[in-house]
Parts: sequence; C-alpha cells; structure tokens
Amino acid sequence: MNSIQEFYIAVTFIGAFTAFLAASQGMVADQIKKVLAYSTVSQLGYMFTAFGVTGLLIHHQEAFAEAYMTGLYHLLSHALFKALLFLSAGAIGHAIESYMLKDMGGLRKYMPKTYLLMLIGAFGLSGIPPFNGFWSKDAILHVAFSEGYIIVYIVLAATAIITVFYTFRMIGLAFFGEESEHVKHLIHEGHKPHDPGIYMLASLYFLAGGTILSGFLIPNIGLFFSRNFEYLGISMEILSEIPAFTTNFFTTTLLSPLFIVALGIIVVGLYPSYRIYIKNVVSPVEVVGEGLLKKIWIFLYNRWYINAAYYKIFVDGTQWIADSIFSYIECNGGGNLLKSLYTSLSNVVRRVQTGYLRVNMGYMGLAIVFIILYYLVMG
Repeated sequence: MNSIQEFYIAVTFIGAFTAFLAASQGMVADQIKKVLAYSTVSQLGYMFTAFGVTGLLIHHQEAFAEAYMTGLYHLLSHALFKALLFLSAGAIGHAIESYMLKDMGGLRKYMPKTYLLMLIGAFGLSGIPPFNGFWSKDAILHVAFSEGYIIVYIVLAATAIITVFYTFRMIGLAFFGEESEHVKHLIHEGHKPHDPGIYMLASLYFLAGGTILSGFLIPNIGLFFSRNFEYLGISMEILSEIPAFTTNFFTTTLLSPLFIVALGIIVVGLYPSYRIYIKNVVSPVEVVGEGLLKKIWIFLYNRWYINAAYYKIFVDGTQWIADSIFSYIECNGGGNLLKSLYTSLSNVVRRVQTGYLRVNMGYMGLAIVFIILYYLVMG
C-alpha cells in the first residue's frame, strides 16, 4: 500500500464518519436551518466517501468510472433538493418570523404549497424512490458494497436511516400537530402565516421539478461527462458497459438485492419518526425516558462533546496561558526585570559619559585609531 492509497482510504473513512456524525446532529437540532445545515455536511460526507472509493479504484477503469459518477450524481441531486429545502425553510422563517422548530407546528393548513414543496425535498433527501436522492445515494451505497468496503457501507446505511428519521422529524415539527404558542400569537396579532409570493414559489416549483425528474436523467448526465474519461484512457466502449452510463442503470438498481435493503432503510427510519412527530402517537420525552436513550440524547445534544473539548483545550488553555503571562510576567517579574535591565544599561552608559571634554576627546581619538586599523587590516 502506497501513500496515495492511504490518502484515499483516509478520505473514504473520514467521509463516512462525517456523514454519520453530522446526521446524528440533525436528530437533535432545534432550528430548521440547523437541521438542514447538518444535513448538508452529512451529504458532503457521502460525496467524499464516493471520492475516496474512486481514488482507490484508479487502476480498475470500469469501477473507477462508476464510483466517480456516483459522487457526481449525488452532488447534482443534492444541489436540487437541498436548495428546495433551504428556500422552503426560508419561506417558513419569513412567515412566522422564527426558525425555531418549537415555534412552528400546524403550518400545513396555513402554508399548503410550502408544505407540499418541502415534502418533495424531504423525499429527495430521504432517498425515497423515484426521487433523485434515491438513485444517487443508493448508487454510492452500491459501489461501497460491491467493492468490498462493508464497514463503509454499514456506516452509510445507518446514516441513511438517521437521515430519514431527522428529515420527517423536521417535517412533523414544522407542519403537523397543534400550532405553537408563537404561531397562535402571530395569528392573534393579525400576522397569519401564509405561502410566499409567486416569484419565490416559481423557484421552489423549478427545484421540485428537478428533484422529481433529474434522477431519470442520470444516464444522460453520465454521457455528458463521458468526455472527461477519455483523458484517462477510458473509451466509450468501456463506458457503454457500465450501467451508470446507460438506461440499464435503473433496472440494475431495482433488481439488485440492495434495493430491498434500501427500502428497509426507509421503513426503519420513517416508522418511528412518523409515529412520534407526524401522528403524535407518543411523546418524544416518553420515548427518550431516563435510561440509555436519555444518555444518548444528551451525548448528541452536546455535539459529542467535541465543542466542550475544543473549548477546554484550546479556548480555556489559551486563556490560562494569557492569564499566566499577565500575572507572573507583566504584573510581577516582567516589570522588575525590565527595570533592572534598564538600570544596568544606564550605569554602563553613565561610566562612559563622564562629562569631561578631555575624556570624550580621548574616546574619539581611540575610535579614529580603530577605524584606521580596520581599513588597513581589511584592505
């Protein structure tokens, strides 16, 4: 194993871990834009995993091209459904003057168009077929599994379950259940939540259409980028045998045993989220309880204690060093040291500067002698 392979292995596993870590934060984030921000980091983890696997397959032309395109597909599909989700979240924030999930609830009847459009984005993010996120995310999982990176596949599959859960947690808290006190106050004050205007809706409709249809354009996207592979010596004959570059992509995906796993991922993630946050069959507080789930929730809510460790080591550590310098050097030893240094220097200078003209003339004479000797010796 050379250093390049080690680099791509690191990228692969860091990407998978990043996807899982960020997704876990989406489950406990209390702002709708924070959920989407963590989700973005998580999906970037998927893309970097695909990039890492691509680098490891550089000497296997077909597998390399397939892995490369899976990352690119997900980059393009993610751009569509995540832009749709962020703009929809912006519409909600504009309507209720808050991005806190606790300030929402019951918005479906006030913002039906925004609800439908955001639901389409949620389907894309969750990887529900036939929306674009399903095809691109499943392609990454398929490449990881087929190339033997089972641990990476398991981590990404677990991340996909979490993604479905936090996505519909967000949908449930925003659009279902009773209106929050904040929404009731807005309505009482005459600021009833409403869908955005036609100009903003036009952008949302465009992105929703892309989320629905772009997955079916994957072979066309592959052919569009096929010229890039010619520089790597991968001919069109080789690319034509890869499902990601042909219409066989869809049948290969749907007939793969991993398709059943993908459906299972959706069910496992959606079922608890649907019961807790959409149907409100059970309260989240009751589910978490006081046992192991409570400890896990605290661990996740505290961001894996990464921020706490960062502040303890770097922020508090830097502050301790600064305080030490201030206390022991500037306030105590530092001032006395400088005073002693300048006193010693002044005593030396005082001995030289006697104030007698004959002494000063003597110093000048010695200086002239030394200068003449210097030029004579140095030539």
